[in-house]
Amino acid sequence: VTARSGLLWGESRMAVATAEFIDSHRDEGGEIPMRWTGDLLPLDTQPRGALEALLLILAERASVESADDSILRRIYPRAVEFLTHIESTADFRGFFPNIGFYPDLPARFGRSQRSAVAIEIGAAYSFCRLFETVAIRFGENEHAERTRSLFRRLEEHFLRAFWDGQQGFLRDAIDLDTGAPNASTPIFPLLLLAAPAGISLLRPRLDECAEFIARRL
Repeated sequence: VTARSGLLWGESRMAVATAEFIDSHRDEGGEIPMRWTGDLLPLDTQPRGALEALLLILAERASVESADDSILRRIYPRAVEFLTHIESTADFRGFFPNIGFYPDLPARFGRSQRSAVAIEIGAAYSFCRLFETVAIRFGENEHAERTRSLFRRLEEHFLRAFWDGQQGFLRDAIDLDTGAPNASTPIFPLLLLAAPAGISLLRPRLDECAEFIARRL
């Protein structure tokens, strides 16, 4: 997130170096760690999820700002793997189980390994929207159609499941087996806005989101 913001001040080399570091310091299963030790050993590795979306967002912006596709082409196979992972674990709505990478101690929010978490599902939507453009850019039309099918499912079902009409904002998570929500409406599901196309998922409720933020924050 910081490296992407640095692009606003022309820091394309830092953005590329950050993306390269993250991609080359994955855990044994290919997941992106939350942090590393001083010896660069992975710590607190979460299930594959929103960090993959953030990496694609960073690499895509860095490639545009540096006029060099190499970092984007380097992580593209990992992005395809992540798309396959979502497809293989998602239900008919495009929701998949993931306790969430943020914040620390997510179980305190009432999440479990069978939760669909708004920050993860929203980030997956942003990933899919961006991945479509990247796949088309690389001539991978089959992958573009795969991700298009997935993000259309998310557009249909996301707000139905995660919108809390009483609070006027997004629920933190729902249980995939029962559909029951946890009793929290935090601000961090808006991570999906890290990619500009993410706003499409919230467009029907933008005014209410703004009112919630003004009222609560």
